[in-house]
Amino acid sequence: GNPLSGYGLWAGTGSNFGANQAARITFVNGPLDDTRLVLKATGGFGSTPQNYIRVAYIGGQISVDTTNFFGVTFDNAGTIAGTFASGDTLTVQVDAAGNVFVWQTSGGTTTYLGSVSTAFTGGGRIGIYVPGTGRVDNFGAVTLP
Repeated sequence: GNPLSGYGLWAGTGSNFGANQAARITFVNGPLDDTRLVLKATGGFGSTPQNYIRVAYIGGQISVDTTNFFGVTFDNAGTIAGTFASGDTLTVQVDAAGNVFVWQTSGGTTTYLGSVSTAFTGGGRIGIYVPGTGRVDNFGAVTLP
């Protein structure tokens, strides 16, 4: 099947967001595992980008992966420890140099969890993926100065 089925990506074919991007989601209910943010999505055809950064919450950690093959294969850039629960917000920023920064907001307290470096330097689209019956709220995306 399509590796991007279940994704929601900002519409458009160009770089809808600049090279400094941020996105966030709040977990509403489970399953939380395999909930993903997509950043710097470019290339491809229709709604399927060829290149993007995938930031996924899996098993008590954040996995930062990149693809240049439409999501068929990924290269892991690194992982960051962090356990999320319903009501927590995952915030991700990626800068013009390709550095990915991750925060967790829980009970009104925001904690910086860490960073991972990638080679993705340009702008692109932003999106989300929510598995099965999982739900998220407060999805937001922005170009940063």
